[in-house]
Amino acid sequence: MKHRVLALLIVLVLSVMSVGVAAAQGGSDLKAVTTGAVTIYAEPNTGAEVVAEVAAFSEVTVLSTDPSGAWLQVDAGGNVGYAPLESFVVLNLPPLAPKYYVATNRTGATSFFAAPNVTAEFLGSLEDGTVATVLGVYEQWAYVETPQGRGWSLVSDWEALPEGARMASVVLGRVPEMGVFAEPNVTSDVIATFPEDTVLWALGEPEGEFVQVLLPGGDMGYALAANLSDLPAVWIDAVAGRQSAPALFAEPDVASQLLGTLEPGTSLVFIEAVDDTWIKLYHPAYGFGYGMASRFGPKYFVGTVQVPGAVVRVGPNDNLYNAVAQLPAGTQVVVKGLSESGVWFQVAIPFEEVDYGYNGVAGWMRDFLFADTLGNQTVDTSLLSVTE
Repeated sequence: MKHRVLALLIVLVLSVMSVGVAAAQGGSDLKAVTTGAVTIYAEPNTGAEVVAEVAAFSEVTVLSTDPSGAWLQVDAGGNVGYAPLESFVVLNLPPLAPKYYVATNRTGATSFFAAPNVTAEFLGSLEDGTVATVLGVYEQWAYVETPQGRGWSLVSDWEALPEGARMASVVLGRVPEMGVFAEPNVTSDVIATFPEDTVLWALGEPEGEFVQVLLPGGDMGYALAANLSDLPAVWIDAVAGRQSAPALFAEPDVASQLLGTLEPGTSLVFIEAVDDTWIKLYHPAYGFGYGMASRFGPKYFVGTVQVPGAVVRVGPNDNLYNAVAQLPAGTQVVVKGLSESGVWFQVAIPFEEVDYGYNGVAGWMRDFLFADTLGNQTVDTSLLSVTE
């Protein structure tokens, strides 16, 4: 049955400076948000022991379903149990979720809230042109992951980015700034300029020498494709530590400028490893920065299944573990890790693709399922950690 649901030393200054971003919980786990106050039971029936009471519009981690598919097994802050599926909006996996931008065409900004109600806690304003990930939809509200964190905003204030849109940074030669033109030619009006390392959204493939870009404020223009370099489509999550919050610095040095501290679970774009201690990252609220590798989890990215009928199993062994799903060719999954043998990939899959939810909602896939018709591996194993 396929469910269709919208779906080690940080300087002492870190304890004094609290430049934080609202939590964006880890992008490689399947989450759900409650649509009202929910009772979590030890078993999938209302006569079972009550494990926890969860407030409305709270995030939980999805672990499995019951055999009927009518109940979700969830982890709510360490309390594991069941609640009816209809009590939740199961969220899109962020790397697979659609990207939208604010396009109010009226006020120039949209508000987002802690719950889908204008009387709920106000979390901030997002200006036209701000790009966010739509994790789920409830009635007329979108649950979005933004540079300021997660919250609810009116669906009507958003427009979808075209398929293939991607983040790209400005790279320059001798000129101090990159010009963006009204039309895809250098004789048209320059409508904006940007310095080195500015990150813009490139909207599709180049048209000759030019590529269309989304500008702050929501307008669109054209930039020379040679002046833009795509950011890697690889993510990494901040993890909790005993002494201090994960931090982002201007340079790979704890004595350099502190750009901000990060809530555990915050997802960032992984740019590159500087050395064994430091990694370069990108966060839309802070820009490029450096973090200590020990304060971040394994890297993950999107992979595309190449073989029809690809089986996802609970564990990395055909003979020992049951199936979670059977995926058609072309299905995108989040690739999270590698088995010790190197022939199995740990994956997270869209909830609507789960066939046997009582076995779980994530699992493992063989390497040949990601090989193209020529036998070439389409997953970069050098990016993955052994997670078995």
